[in-house]
Amino acid sequence: MRLGRLCAVCLLWGLAVQSVSGQSAPPSSVLVRVGVYENAPKVFIDEQGNAAGVFVDIIRHIGRVEGWQIEFVPGSWAEGLARLERGEI
Repeated sequence: MRLGRLCAVCLLWGLAVQSVSGQSAPPSSVLVRVGVYENAPKVFIDEQGNAAGVFVDIIRHIGRVEGWQIEFVPGSWAEGLARLERGEI
């Protein structure tokens, strides 16, 4: 079951990356909104209210390389899926 969740998260991030990769805007103007839910140590909101975890570190690194502005959107897994379906993340 955990492997399935990991695959789903990677798929969600892949879809988010794919949705912005076709834009012709300069990289510094690309905003990537990423859903964050509680599943430590992979992804979670830390004590200071910031997105944290291994997946967050990976997406931040990719964002630096690609010149993205990343906005983390906290919520439950179900809220993240609903936001993805509506194109909000």
